[in-house]
Amino acid sequence: MDNDPPFPPLARFVATWNRLGLKPEIHLSTAADAMDRLRRDVGDEIPEYQGEWTDWWANGMASGPREVSASRKAKRLADAALSPVWGHPSKRTLEAADEIYRDLCLFDEHTWGSVDSVGRSHSLETWGQYNEKSRTAYRPMALAKLILAQRARSAIDRREQGFYVANPAKLPWSGWVTMPASALRGDFHSLEDPTHGIKIPLAFEHGYSSFGRPAGPEELTFENTSQTFPDHAPNQVVRFWIKDLKGETIRRFMLSEETVQTPKTADGPTVTVDAHNWPTSARWPGMAQSLFQAGTGDLLSVAIDEFSGRWVYSEIFGMANQQQRDTRRDVLKQVVATAKEVTRVEQNAHTTVYTQALEHPRFKWAVRRLELWNHEPRARLTVRFHRKEYELPEVLFVVCDMPCGDTLPETSNGGVPFVPYEDQLIGSCRDHFTIDDWIRYSTPQGRWLWVSRDAPLVTFGAHQVLARRSGPPEQPGRILAMVFNNTWITNFVADSHGVLEFQFDIAWQSPSQTHVDPATLANTMLSEPQVVINPKLPSDPIFLERLHRP
Repeated sequence: MDNDPPFPPLARFVATWNRLGLKPEIHLSTAADAMDRLRRDVGDEIPEYQGEWTDWWANGMASGPREVSASRKAKRLADAALSPVWGHPSKRTLEAADEIYRDLCLFDEHTWGSVDSVGRSHSLETWGQYNEKSRTAYRPMALAKLILAQRARSAIDRREQGFYVANPAKLPWSGWVTMPASALRGDFHSLEDPTHGIKIPLAFEHGYSSFGRPAGPEELTFENTSQTFPDHAPNQVVRFWIKDLKGETIRRFMLSEETVQTPKTADGPTVTVDAHNWPTSARWPGMAQSLFQAGTGDLLSVAIDEFSGRWVYSEIFGMANQQQRDTRRDVLKQVVATAKEVTRVEQNAHTTVYTQALEHPRFKWAVRRLELWNHEPRARLTVRFHRKEYELPEVLFVVCDMPCGDTLPETSNGGVPFVPYEDQLIGSCRDHFTIDDWIRYSTPQGRWLWVSRDAPLVTFGAHQVLARRSGPPEQPGRILAMVFNNTWITNFVADSHGVLEFQFDIAWQSPSQTHVDPATLANTMLSEPQVVINPKLPSDPIFLERLHRP
């Protein structure tokens, strides 16, 4: 049966059958032996195909977007923990990493629940099964974080006093480093590089404060429905800008009480906006095209409102193409989130940030945030929303539109590159694609790279739900990240609601720039520098022996 392990009584049945002389005679075989026989007997007649096997069932992973995000974070943390920046990992570290990766492999297996996971979504069995599934994402995330902390603390402990910033990725890293202000343990306002004399200001911002009573409504954001601890209290978050921190290197600073003048606000790219001040294009010097097009940051839902919608979904899936297209058009209801307010713009020396609240019937609230790097063609889109409890079938997408015409994208799955619509095996899915984390468009005007932190399912052109595509869409540069999908009738999660967040990065390289492997570049863009504050007094040995031994 489906998903069953080997069935030992089968061997006894075959032995008894043959002992009794029943016909036909039965022989047990292994898969390898059976394939060898097929190859020997009819091998010359069997056609051979090569390509990516894109899975129709892969859309089920979007039914648990939080857990998928946790699993992807676990992979990034484990990768950072094994970085050579900390030195060669010990046998114990490698064994711990192996345990993490085994759990993550099990999490990536396609089954997310039982036959009743949708029909009886709140039964104890359904919750118990999903708890077992989820632990293979959350536990690796926590263990990877612990191993990374162990490796970083052990690598820095024997060094002199300082504030250390490490880049575990292979390529140089630039951006904001953010951390809790309470970690500073003092009244510090800047960082000083003792080798080069460079001083970097520390910027303090509002944020979350645990076990502190809110001073008033001004210390609570609209997200803070419990109203217990403030999430907009002053001076809770500190951040600083790091530029071109070389790959797999550690840089030492000293914390200073000196106040350093904040760099003047710099001009960023040339930006066009819509009627609500949301960016529709951004162009840096040397670019013939924009980094993105209008529609980037759109959030849309595709729902089936018909009675017993999941069965309707299944029926459409089995229809012939023309009938399917007609029925699909009548049944699928698409709703795009609309602007709730004019976009707020904040600019500093390094980035310009556009923030806008959105309205959609499926959300209590929704916010999109687009951060543009001032001095390089790069943007970061963060979409955050509170999805209402809703168990009927629905798919949610976040849109990013690249100005790349009819250029087909390149991407990878499991580290193996492929071109969607060209490299699939016959009969495999072209309505959506599972990717590692990156998509690249290579054109005469340059290379566009799109990177997804949380969502590994994408489609192109339009939403493609039940489209049963055989070829590329008219707008392959329009990427739709599938961030939620509960349409299937079984084996997946019936509903995931509450606050969900998804982040995407976009970067551009000119044709003259040296070619960089997109997977390596994507890994660097998704990585985060690690900060270790090494005090003047040595750590008690027990901490390294018991807590921070790699």
